[in-house]
Amino acid sequence: MLSSSKNLSIVIPVYNLEKQLPVCVDSILQATDDSSEILLVNDGSKDGSKDVTESYQQKYPERVVAITQDNAGPGAARNLGIARAKGRYICFIDGDDVVEPEYFKKLVSAIGETGADIVVSGYKRVVDGKTDFTLIPQDIPWSRYLVMAPWAKIYDLDFIRRNGIQFSDTPIGEDVYFNTVAYSCSDKIAILPYAGYSYICNSESLTNTTSRGLRKEIEFTDLLDRIDRNVRRRDSLLNYQYIKYGVHYMLYSGRTATKARFMEEHGKLFDWYRRHDVPLKFPMGKETSSEFLRNRIAINGYLALTKMHLIGAFASIWCQGK
Repeated sequence: MLSSSKNLSIVIPVYNLEKQLPVCVDSILQATDDSSEILLVNDGSKDGSKDVTESYQQKYPERVVAITQDNAGPGAARNLGIARAKGRYICFIDGDDVVEPEYFKKLVSAIGETGADIVVSGYKRVVDGKTDFTLIPQDIPWSRYLVMAPWAKIYDLDFIRRNGIQFSDTPIGEDVYFNTVAYSCSDKIAILPYAGYSYICNSESLTNTTSRGLRKEIEFTDLLDRIDRNVRRRDSLLNYQYIKYGVHYMLYSGRTATKARFMEEHGKLFDWYRRHDVPLKFPMGKETSSEFLRNRIAINGYLALTKMHLIGAFASIWCQGK
């Protein structure tokens, strides 16, 4: 068992969050006591974030640890938090999000009572100050794949360290890599039907994230290769996750790509599926019943267009790049 001086470590990567961070940290302070530590990992911020993290450490020296590293991305910041954590359990929070007062109490209770390595809970998406939707996961295995971000979860820290699980240094998907590998290492994953985490965004940021296009410097199949090399086992649910993640990437990032770029990436992705014996199917039944219906329809529609060799015609309509 891991020797610890805290029951819970809460790791927050911080990059240019001078204005948002206090709201996040204050919500965590209200939801915890001295049995928890808050690790604020400043990832080379260019604004006043470093000063904010240090001011919280000065004000709450028994509860807050301020750490600074050169800019290396959120994955590296979370890995540093894992290395420095002193808790029995660990949670990850994004520095512009907030939690409810009972959030950590419920997650710590769930992981303690179930003896799980990981507990997966739900969240609320808040857009421009209003709750856009709430996800409360069903207690079925597929629910672990609904949200691949590291937040809205709690992990046994000894389990993470014992299995050498870290966030990847890839330009995208460092959190998908982390959770996919973690899931493959455990037979003890619990689902908590509770949504005490608020993912804060605004309409402008949602618009900006959807206009990335399929950037040539990002090799999506390299990320899939890395995941597949490091998972302990691959079952049917992981195959479904590979399909879901790939189709989501094509639809989400390919919206503003050119048709030629879209078709190039589509070819690479489905060649990867063939070479790795990933069945081109995504069930509509009980196995994935916790998935949003619109997602299941979109995934199966994309697969059907591919099988009918109509993906080029779809790309002519879908892609907005010039």
